[in-house]
Amino acid sequence: MIFLISLICAVYSNRFLAPDEDLKNNPQCYGSIFDAGSSGTRVYIYQWNCRKEWTLPMVNLSETSNNEKQSPGLATFANDLDGIQNYLNPLIEFIYKVVPKNVYKYTPIMLGATAGLRQLSQIQQNEIIATVQQIFQKTQLYYNESWVRVITGQEEGMYMWMSVFYLLNQNVKNLLTMDLGGASTQNAFPYNATGPDFVLLNVNPNVTNFSLYAVSYLGYGNDQARISVLKLSIQGDNDVIYSPCFFKGYSANTIIDNKNYTINGTGSLELCQNLILQLLNTTQNTSINQSYEPPVVGSTVYGTNGIYTMADFFNLTSFTKDSYYNKLQDLTGLTWEQANQTYPKNPYLSTQFFMATYVYSLIYNGYNIPSDTTVQAPASINGVSPSWTLAACSYQLAQINCTDDSPICQFNAYSSILVIFYVLALGFLN
Repeated sequence: MIFLISLICAVYSNRFLAPDEDLKNNPQCYGSIFDAGSSGTRVYIYQWNCRKEWTLPMVNLSETSNNEKQSPGLATFANDLDGIQNYLNPLIEFIYKVVPKNVYKYTPIMLGATAGLRQLSQIQQNEIIATVQQIFQKTQLYYNESWVRVITGQEEGMYMWMSVFYLLNQNVKNLLTMDLGGASTQNAFPYNATGPDFVLLNVNPNVTNFSLYAVSYLGYGNDQARISVLKLSIQGDNDVIYSPCFFKGYSANTIIDNKNYTINGTGSLELCQNLILQLLNTTQNTSINQSYEPPVVGSTVYGTNGIYTMADFFNLTSFTKDSYYNKLQDLTGLTWEQANQTYPKNPYLSTQFFMATYVYSLIYNGYNIPSDTTVQAPASINGVSPSWTLAACSYQLAQINCTDDSPICQFNAYSSILVIFYVLALGFLN
C-alpha cells in the first residue's frame, strides 16, 4: 500500500508539476494583450521571470510588439462580425511566433477596447466583444473571458499612469501622465480627494495606496478633434472647406457626415489655434469643455501616444512650451510643397499641421500644464514603451493564482499539497 501511494504521488507529480528542462533552467513567462484603439489594433507581448508566489508578474520585464497594427479599428466591424477572425489572425499568429510553444497554455491572451468601441451602442459593443471572446477561446493560449472587454476612459488613464509609474521603478513623486489617442484623451495624477473622477489605487501590494485623479474626454482624441475642427470651418451648403489647419496649397477630398467635401488648406497657425480653442472650450480655471479638474500638481510629466508621436516628429524626447512652439512655428510656416520637400515620404504629413497644433493647445490650454514644466515624451522607459496595456496585463494577472500562469508557481504549490498528502497517508498506514 505504501508503494502504491508513493507511485500515485510520483505519477501525479510528473503529470501536473514537473516543468520541462527549458522551463526549469530558464523560467520565463509571457502575457499578450491587444490594444483595440479607434484607428487600429496592436498586440503587446510582455515577458518576465515566472512568478513563484502571488505577486505582480512584472520583474525584469521585456517587451515584444508588432510594429504593424491591424487597421482600421475594431469598431468598424460592428456590421461585419464574421470579418473579425481574419482581422485578428495575423496578431494571434504573431503571438505564436514570439512565445515558446511549451508555455502557450500559461500565456494569457487579453484584449482591451478603448474609445473606438466606447462610441458604439451597448448592443454593438457586446456583439463585438462576444465575437472576440469566441475567437480567443479557440486559441492555444490561456484564456479568461473577463480579459476581453471595453475598458472605461478612466481605466485607460489609470492604467497609463500605473504603467509609467512602474517603468520608472516606482520612485517618482507627483507623476502626471497625458495620453492622446485617436478618439479620446486622458490624464491622471495623484490628488488627495474623493469624487467620481478619483480612484483609490493600489499599485503594488507592498506600496502605499494612492488617491489618483484620472479622467478621459471622449471625442477629443486627435482624429475626432480634427473632424470637429473641420466642421467649424464649413460655410453653409458650400462643399469646399477652407481650413487654416492644413498646409497652404494642400487640397484633398473627404467625407463628413456622409457628405463629400473638398479641403483646401490655408495654413494659418493663429486661426487654427483659435478653432481648436473653440473646440476645447476651456477657461483659466476649467479643463476641456469647461469641466472641473483639480489644479495640476505633477512635477514629473509624461506625454504618450499622440503626444509622443509629435515630439518624435520634431526630434524631441522632452520639451517645454517654448521649445515645442518654436518647432510648431517652423512646421506650420511651410507650404504643402515645402512640407513634402522637408519631410519626404511621410504618409501622415497631410494631417501633421493640425496634430502638431492640437497637441500644443491640448497640453497648455486643455490640461493647463504650466509653461515652465518639462514634458517627457520618450519612445520607451527602461526598454519598454509606455502603454496602458502593461498595467492592465499586470493588474489582471495579479488577481489570479500564479499557478495558472507560472509553471514554477504550479510546481511549488502542488508539490506542497502532495507532500502533505504523502506524509498524512504514511502516518495513517503506520
